Amino acid sequence: MTPIPGKARVATCPSGQVARGTPVSLAVTRVGVGAAVALLPAAAMASNPWLTPLGAEAAASGGAVAAAGRDTGMAFYNPAGLGANRRAQFDMSSTMAVLRVRTIPGAFAIDLPGGRTQSAQLSSVEPLALATSTVYTRYMGHGVTVGAGHFANNFDRYDYTGVLEDRTSNSGLNYAARVQVDGWATRHYFGPTVGWQIMPRLRIGMSLFLTYEFHRDEGRIWMQAGPTPGLIDQNFIAGDIDLKRQTFSAEAVLGLQWEFVHRWHLGLVVRTPRLTFLERARKTSLTTGAVVREDDTTAALFNFDDTPNAARRGRISPVQLVLGLAYAFPRARGWISVEADYTPRLYLPKNNVDLRHNVNARIGARIRVAERIMLGLGLFTDRTNEKSINDFPQFNLDYYGGSMGFELRRPFKLGKTERAKDIVFSTAIALRYAWGTGSSGAVRFDVSESPGKLSYSIGEVHPVQFHVWSGHIGAGLYF
Repeated sequence: MTPIPGKARVATCPSGQVARGTPVSLAVTRVGVGAAVALLPAAAMASNPWLTPLGAEAAASGGAVAAAGRDTGMAFYNPAGLGANRRAQFDMSSTMAVLRVRTIPGAFAIDLPGGRTQSAQLSSVEPLALATSTVYTRYMGHGVTVGAGHFANNFDRYDYTGVLEDRTSNSGLNYAARVQVDGWATRHYFGPTVGWQIMPRLRIGMSLFLTYEFHRDEGRIWMQAGPTPGLIDQNFIAGDIDLKRQTFSAEAVLGLQWEFVHRWHLGLVVRTPRLTFLERARKTSLTTGAVVREDDTTAALFNFDDTPNAARRGRISPVQLVLGLAYAFPRARGWISVEADYTPRLYLPKNNVDLRHNVNARIGARIRVAERIMLGLGLFTDRTNEKSINDFPQFNLDYYGGSMGFELRRPFKLGKTERAKDIVFSTAIALRYAWGTGSSGAVRFDVSESPGKLSYSIGEVHPVQFHVWSGHIGAGLYF
């Protein structure tokens, strides 16, 4: 196949930052094939786990539950808290009516002759609903509570589309370009948990989880350029790609709660690295293109690839340490808590992992405002540990948010022959908002030299701002 003329160049994004990654062009056929492949990441990884609360206490109090939390969500956050329960519990909760509004200014741009640039804003507005946790725990006696549950703290979906075109010139450059990328990512935790109250003021606990992650990205690009509207399709490139990844891993959560001074509680949690033992990854791509050469002959491009991607093994996330301090109000009127978590840097090139040190903080309160009603308030940060952006639509965002909610407990007396005196039904509702700021991947086309020389590169734009509104509803049964 005859090489296609042209040359690659480094693109500078609208923010002024030089594009990351390798610029691609139709200068040679083999690089043109890489153009469609390089457009999309292996998976658009989400790295903000605190956006999705698990359990009624965490949803309302901003997730600050490591030191004083007691409900079934503690199987995920700090299983030591389960040791304070003396009744069987069954809880279900979901994050309902999530609305994620993401706007990326200048994420799709074209460099034109004469130093001109056209750019488009890409946006994704996605309503979501997710069953976040289902947990059952039972008190076994001697201070021991055991249980099992399912948690889903990560679910994301996106759909970006951008169009830039000018088909009005009869004696210059006519072009039409389009980018469309959509995908989703989810992570589920399944496993047993145990909490043990060793003595009245000291509890420990442990949860073991098998995790299942699924990521999929689908993308399409089209670009045409020609001297007149009738010849706009004489130079073109079109690509279609489908990336799918399934990951099976395991991790453990070890926790402690200690009332070291009357009414003052300390919480300590160690979450082990996530260890991958099985992964399936596959990439399917189709790229076609054609460019008219200077001698008026046409160079064509066609490539199809359907090969498995390299599978990761071993660590894919660092250890996480959580330290919390809470004060319990007298007469069981609630508590106020502050906590922070820390994850160290992790660099594993073989697993494509390059994460930086990261610290997050949360403050929350749970206050009894009536005999059967608990009010929760909280503030939280959810800063990412992702170090860099290499593809579109990857993004590195730090979130800052707050929450507010309440829990209503309604007891119903049981007969004298029943083991428990009553059965308690609980209903929890919480509202949360998070504002995210950071940077996002971008795509920049280049037709500045001539219609017969097309190129583009993957870069970065900043700042971008995302908004996440969510409602949480949970139902529980204590018997």
